[in-house]
Amino acid sequence: MRFFETGLEKIAAVCVGSAAVALGRVPSGAIEASVGAAALVGFVLGRRQKFGPECKRVRARLQAEVLKSYGDLVSGGDGNFAIRSDLVAANEALNDGLERCIIDHKALAASAVSREGFADRAVTVIMTGLGQAYPDLFGTAASGTLPYRFARDVVRAGIEAAVEDDNYYRQLEPRLMFEMANALGSVREDVVEIKRTVEDIRASYPEVALLQQQLHVAESDLIALLAMILEKRIPREDLAAALEKSYERLKELRDSRGDFRSLANEVPEIASLLEQADDALTSGEHFSLDAAEKALAEADKRYIDIIADREETAKRDKENRAGILGKRAELAAVKFNYAQAVECYRAQSALLAEALGDEHPDTAESYSNVASNLDDQGRYEEAEPLYRKSLELRRAVLGEAHPDTATSYNNLAYNLDNLGRYKEAEPLHRTALELKQAALGEAHPDTATSYNNLASNLDDQGRYEEAEPLHRKALELKGTTLGEAHPDTATSYNNVASNLYDQGRHEEAEPLHRKALELRRAALGEAHPDTATSYDNVASNLGAQGRHEEAEPLHRKALELRRAALGEAHPDTATSYNNVASNLYDQGRYEEAEPLHRKALELRRAALGEAHPDTATSYNNVAYNLYAQGRYEEAEPLYRKALELRRAALGEAHPDTAASYNNVASNLDDQKRHEEAEPLYRKALELRRAALGEAHPDTAASYNNVASNLDDQKRHEEAEPLYRKALELRRAALGEAHPDTTTSYNNVAYNLNAQGRYEEAEPLYRKALELRRAALGEAHPDTAASYNNVASNLDDQKRHEEAEPLYRKALELRRAALGEAHPDTTTSYNNVASNLDDQKRHEEAEPLYRKALELRRAALGEAHPDTTTSYNNVAYNLNAQGRYEEAEPLYRKALELRRAALGEAHPDTAASYNNVASNLDDQKRHEEAEPLYRKALELRRAALGEAHPDTAASYNNVASNLDDQKRHEEAEPLYRKALELRRAALGEAHPDTATSYNNVAYNLNAQGRYEEAEILYRKALELFEKALGTEHPYTKTVRGNLAQLLDRMGGREN
Repeated sequence: MRFFETGLEKIAAVCVGSAAVALGRVPSGAIEASVGAAALVGFVLGRRQKFGPECKRVRARLQAEVLKSYGDLVSGGDGNFAIRSDLVAANEALNDGLERCIIDHKALAASAVSREGFADRAVTVIMTGLGQAYPDLFGTAASGTLPYRFARDVVRAGIEAAVEDDNYYRQLEPRLMFEMANALGSVREDVVEIKRTVEDIRASYPEVALLQQQLHVAESDLIALLAMILEKRIPREDLAAALEKSYERLKELRDSRGDFRSLANEVPEIASLLEQADDALTSGEHFSLDAAEKALAEADKRYIDIIADREETAKRDKENRAGILGKRAELAAVKFNYAQAVECYRAQSALLAEALGDEHPDTAESYSNVASNLDDQGRYEEAEPLYRKSLELRRAVLGEAHPDTATSYNNLAYNLDNLGRYKEAEPLHRTALELKQAALGEAHPDTATSYNNLASNLDDQGRYEEAEPLHRKALELKGTTLGEAHPDTATSYNNVASNLYDQGRHEEAEPLHRKALELRRAALGEAHPDTATSYDNVASNLGAQGRHEEAEPLHRKALELRRAALGEAHPDTATSYNNVASNLYDQGRYEEAEPLHRKALELRRAALGEAHPDTATSYNNVAYNLYAQGRYEEAEPLYRKALELRRAALGEAHPDTAASYNNVASNLDDQKRHEEAEPLYRKALELRRAALGEAHPDTAASYNNVASNLDDQKRHEEAEPLYRKALELRRAALGEAHPDTTTSYNNVAYNLNAQGRYEEAEPLYRKALELRRAALGEAHPDTAASYNNVASNLDDQKRHEEAEPLYRKALELRRAALGEAHPDTTTSYNNVASNLDDQKRHEEAEPLYRKALELRRAALGEAHPDTTTSYNNVAYNLNAQGRYEEAEPLYRKALELRRAALGEAHPDTAASYNNVASNLDDQKRHEEAEPLYRKALELRRAALGEAHPDTAASYNNVASNLDDQKRHEEAEPLYRKALELRRAALGEAHPDTATSYNNVAYNLNAQGRYEEAEILYRKALELFEKALGTEHPYTKTVRGNLAQLLDRMGGREN
């Protein structure tokens, strides 16, 4: 038989026969067995290595055996084998490629619209898929080579055979075409014959068995070696060495699933059980996993029974059982039974170490498997030493330059990333990249993955601008090596988009997220979990742009797909529940969000366990939702639970632990327990500086949070340099245009405002507005917030008429972006009303206050603190209209709600006691008001401390009430106490301190102590002029008070 002359036609005919079998047209026995011999040489895909003397000794005998076994197939004139090697290598790649490649079903179906030219169109579609699997052999650049032409002709022959009559053409469907493509060139049955042949050779020449421990072919080497074979050819004298390699390659065939052919021959029952389990694992259908688990457990038990009857457990028995344990571990991990998976992987490692030695590559891989499973459980600290062990073994056995060693560097780096030790991980990521570049070349997909991993590490360090070109490099390489349509290319589009998202460049990120979604839908189908992830990513990006209503159906789509593809119990399904809940939160639909956050927590506890970091995250998210509903006391133990879990799972120094310290502190702030919160904010700052560095955006956030807490304690001067530090860090790390930088401009302005430095604050508020309009657009909710903030600053400067159109602009934007019912829209109704109140347009303000109250009752419930605030605001407005009796029950309603929701001791409850008292004062019911003012003072002293500005305000209010009762001498020490506290807490120059000087003067004036009063009036006037300007209403009021006093003293001053 002259294979050189007739090989193309013969293999094409066999492949056509395989396709016909797949379509049910001819019996499988018609496929010619000679393909098995060709496939044997096609398995020579391992690296060419130099072996010891034993290899050289058996070479001639092996060559003779081969020539005897295969006769004419491997004989022929010089040069014939080189060409045949091309063909059989291409045949093997074709078999593998048709299983691995991704067929564009839509394009394939579209190609069948017309019979004319159908074969050409279908061949193009299938060859595109093959080119993605083997770009060097079947890519566009290889279109002129012999392997490419061979594969193209085989595919064409199969397609033409499948549609040679009208009946088959009419029945053509994308799924059938895919099955036919998988069948083209199939030699599965022949593999068994090949293996038997090699086993015969091994039996005849036992020296081959001695080479097993010297040979290890890693999957990552195969494509590189195939290219070498095609470039250099394999001369006849190397045939013996090639057969040695083919034996080892066959032994490791399907290593990731385990190959138990010898075990199957020994015990057919076990073979059947293993086949059942492997089918379930391969299908990925979650509902079949229970059956697979039972099959594997039974196979393991049966095999233990068999080897127990033997006097000595053979090396092969240990390897076989290790394979079963590996499959059991894999299945357990798929079912999230991580404890069982770890147990199986550890047992597998022990068996492999006994059978192959601790330094065998398979043993190293088993250590890595245990570590990877521990990572999946969030047990990162336990995983680290195993990753290091695997790396150490691979460096010793395979060498520093081996791709598997590079993989170990990457795995250890990823583990350190999970531990938050990003700086330690970075050089390991860089080493992995360098090794892959050297071993596989710049253009290899694994090299692209290393670019991506290094970029992600830089992202974690907040070095987004450095990361961006690396993400783009990974995208470029994957597009070149795998093709635009490959799922990994889609992942790279997603990663570039996520990096842009982190930089606040949401509009640039959106088309890339959508591109990733489009590619995944085409390559993987609508139902694939990765497609669900892309729906989620597009939705999250829309949310960042304030387009929450557009995002909601996409988050829900992702949830629907994950439930169908992965099952209700899968952690990714839990993530989708969480994402839908977060979207509802962003829309202000907190009560709808709560059960979904709780569902995510329930699923994570069941799937991942109580101690997993993702479970801690769910505790945190439920707490955050309760916080939004004003249920601060319910939220606190959940925040503390998340902190406890993170400390246990991740360690004290982890950035996520720092985040939990921050969240507990934030909750305490919301309960007005500012002094308790401060050390926790400072702890979070300390941890972030140590773990992430001074320049990281999260460190900047902690500086900001400590400052905000100091502001809440009225320690504004201490807060200012921390706000400015946060601004400086964000400008350096994120750039001037980033939303977080804008927030820092806003926060510095807020602090200056709180210090009464309104004119200094104004340009910073306007800067924040300008940046948000440029970065986020006019319609974004954050832009609306900036309009509101500028307006509030103008209000503080008593420029109420200038402020009004800005408040109305914020209201208009929030109604359009967030909807009428959103809490932020409600806040804008309230703010417009408050501005109208300041302009004495109380009747216009009233319906807006009532609108805010109506919306808050509907959205947040009667008991929410914001609803209580609205009751108080309507009452304030009625009071300003002189409708004191109508206002009183609303003030009392607010007091009742605050006592029920927040407790008697809360500062907001104290504020309500004060407000009811003020209303009674306005009704001239001063004696009734006094005990309520004193109650507010008592509560504030207990809750906030003697030195707090609100406590000072209460001293002032009691004094004012006593003045109204003409008890001026009793009032004086309380006024002086308020002045003393304000000077200490706010500083001499603060407007509230100036107010206290005025009030003491007013009291002295009432007592007829005019000369003493004059000194304090002049002091108050001086402070107001410096702080607020000569034309400010407060300045004018004090000037008037002084003028009246001087009139009374008989000497008006010019």
